[in-house]
Amino acid sequence: MSEPHSTTKPSAASLQLIKKGRPKHPSVILPNGIAYLEAAAARGLSQKAAAALLGISDWTLRQCFEAQPEAREAWDRGLAKLEEELTSKWLAMAREGNVACVIFGLKCKAAWRETGPTSGAQEPAVRVSITLPAPLSNEAYRATLVETTGEGAR
Repeated sequence: MSEPHSTTKPSAASLQLIKKGRPKHPSVILPNGIAYLEAAAARGLSQKAAAALLGISDWTLRQCFEAQPEAREAWDRGLAKLEEELTSKWLAMAREGNVACVIFGLKCKAAWRETGPTSGAQEPAVRVSITLPAPLSNEAYRATLVETTGEGAR
């Protein structure tokens, strides 16, 4: 009897995607880990999820991005691939007449809005200014109470 097909990815440790370090020797993403990051971004994973799959925290991943520009570049390439794929599908649907896709595209790519200016270039039609007086001393507050209610402090 054969085993069922597994959809889970092998662990980062088994693939040797990253060399974990300590404060004096920070973690390093290995070349195949960098390729894995690009693929993870292209699949739409968040940095937190990609870091978890690598067996590190998202903070450590950001530190690796700072120390290894090639890791950050791989992530950015993956995001660009994802954007290109999604944009192609959205544009194809819009060209087929999907009105929601057309509206979405106009809002995202042409800065259209349903109401109001998009850049804030126009001033609002109404301005409201509220000025609050300074706080009253206890004596002044009691005097105000006496004036308005006609009763003295008890």
